Amino acid sequence: MPDSPLGDHYRLEKDKASQEELFSHSIADCESCGLLQLGEEPPIRDQYDNYLYKTSNTFGLGEYYKELANNISTKFLRSGDLVIDIGGNEGLLLKHFMHLGAKVLLIDPAPAAREAAENGIETMNVYFSEDLAETLMISIGQKAKVVTINYTLANIPNLDSLFSGILKVLEDDGIVSIITGYHPEQFQVNMIDYAGHDHLTFFSFEVLTNILERHGLKAIDVSRLEHKGGSIHVLAARSESSYETSHRTLMMGQREEWIWPNNILGIEKVRTRVEEQKTRVRRKLEKLAASKLKVFGVGASISTTYLINLFGIQEFIDFLVDDDINKIGRFSPMHSIEVKSFAMIQGHNIDTAMILSWQHTKVLTRRLRQSGFNGEVIIPLPELRSIHL
Repeated sequence: MPDSPLGDHYRLEKDKASQEELFSHSIADCESCGLLQLGEEPPIRDQYDNYLYKTSNTFGLGEYYKELANNISTKFLRSGDLVIDIGGNEGLLLKHFMHLGAKVLLIDPAPAAREAAENGIETMNVYFSEDLAETLMISIGQKAKVVTINYTLANIPNLDSLFSGILKVLEDDGIVSIITGYHPEQFQVNMIDYAGHDHLTFFSFEVLTNILERHGLKAIDVSRLEHKGGSIHVLAARSESSYETSHRTLMMGQREEWIWPNNILGIEKVRTRVEEQKTRVRRKLEKLAASKLKVFGVGASISTTYLINLFGIQEFIDFLVDDDINKIGRFSPMHSIEVKSFAMIQGHNIDTAMILSWQHTKVLTRRLRQSGFNGEVIIPLPELRSIHL
């Protein structure tokens, strides 16, 4: 993949990123452990000290987190037990745990965590580490019955420090709840634009199980989710705990023997499919440009940055539209494409839209209708297609 800027660095001014702000953007295979990961890790503070993303911007996650909190509380928690959420953003999950009678603590370095604090959630606006865990045990004097890590594991460069720290704050019979993207399913639908500096690592269940075991933990249950194009939810406990292992862990392990998640040949297949889609998309946009037809992009997400850069289509996109007030009025990383509100669509004489956040095509198509858009809508992935509104 081409070198890329950090996906969430939407700028307040229209200027282009310098070459020094670009980072290597290729997936490498760790032959010794099977883990797929990006070849270069930008400084983590460059990504998250001014991170604009909020969990509530991802369609469907709010409802799922309410269901998740209810299920975990019913199975594992008593009133007054402590739940620690690592990387919980604006506290969407912990809000539900708090209403169910748990004590909660959010640890997240991004600006959105300050919103959680304003809403009454105890918050540490810092990076979690083994050193922080030791300090926590001195300051709060209570270990966590549940530690949650939702769509954060793939973003953390030092997994050893993370899990060593978790063991320090976790009760002996505590539970670790992990939700992360599941690349065997994401890549099957060509979701290569989720591969970026905000997602450094790509876990199969086998690889994640091995990492847990290396740190004195065991996977006791696993389930597959539809969110973000394919995810897995793993429950883990200390290896010496009395929790029994669900039959689902054995079934998932068996399934992964039949597919290619830790096989670099599988990644080669993805690369070939994506290159074919890139060619089709560019030909479509070149044809529109030759007819003097302009195109605006729908969605100003992190993955939008990576998709535009990967396909090299920035020259064809007039502007972006999004509902995120933190993005409106800003300019996209590297290519400086302005982000506008959906309300601005009617003020522009443009009859072609491209849904760049294509994972949410149904939701965004509805938003286009609500905004009064009439014209062609291009969906670039998983296969190039068009619809007319």
